[in-house]
Amino acid sequence: TEEEIIEEEVEKSSTVDNNKPQQTEEQKEQQVEEKAIYKNEEMVGNSSNLASEQHIVLSQKVKDLIIKENNDFKEEQYGNLSKEERKKLGAFYTPGEIVIKMIEKFKWEGLKGKNILDPCCGSGNLLAGVLIAGADSDKIFGNEINEEMVELCRKRLNKVCDMLGKPHI
Repeated sequence: TEEEIIEEEVEKSSTVDNNKPQQTEEQKEQQVEEKAIYKNEEMVGNSSNLASEQHIVLSQKVKDLIIKENNDFKEEQYGNLSKEERKKLGAFYTPGEIVIKMIEKFKWEGLKGKNILDPCCGSGNLLAGVLIAGADSDKIFGNEINEEMVELCRKRLNKVCDMLGKPHI
């Protein structure tokens, strides 16, 4: 395997030389890990090339609306519960600021006409954000194992659609 090849390379490079101190097992493991990371970067490519690609840029008005909708929804649903109580319920939220960063990482000029899937949509923070940012309501999709969350997400997204004058999902 590739890992065995890397380990052999490290082993060869650390052969006993009376003039050099021997590597400890920890140093060998560190070297194997560093070589594996380097090999992975070679295969994937330099991530700095991604910076030149087109990304979505949201206006401050859209960002503010995403954060407001996110905060209003969270307050409406769980405003009376502490963070620990929400955690017990399994209620974890993607903050509006993170939703914005995720949307701005999309490598498109805009969201209109794009299919968007949130594979673990929960109550729909990302989906609500993309609707506000310009996605078509008939092009967003979410998967969620909890049926109650699916219904909550659907109601939330339809409320956002009403606010924006878009057709319901």
